[in-house]
Amino acid sequence: MAGKGKTSLTSRYFVNPYGNNPDEQKTAVNAGKVTPVILNLVRKALAAIGSKDFDLDGGIYVGPSGVAYMLLHVIRSGKVILSPLDTSVFFESGLKALETHIQHYQNLVPKK
Repeated sequence: MAGKGKTSLTSRYFVNPYGNNPDEQKTAVNAGKVTPVILNLVRKALAAIGSKDFDLDGGIYVGPSGVAYMLLHVIRSGKVILSPLDTSVFFESGLKALETHIQHYQNLVPKK
């Protein structure tokens, strides 16, 4: 058994600390505090796209396509304060990441 304050990962089940009524759980999130953290994580993911060690065989939610999906979510969510430049860079980076994944799969298909 895990010690106090530690999580045991012997099960895929985790106790949900939140109630079933979303109105009870409303918590104000300060976008000004959260946005820099999110942008930092996004920039780290973008920097990793150039790595040759990226997983290209894992499907849509991992590797470059997973980064593209994350970028689309960040852009479209409306919950992250983005400058027009960030929006443009994230969109273009997402397209490039997707192209990388598409090219990988096209190269796997034997040419006739």
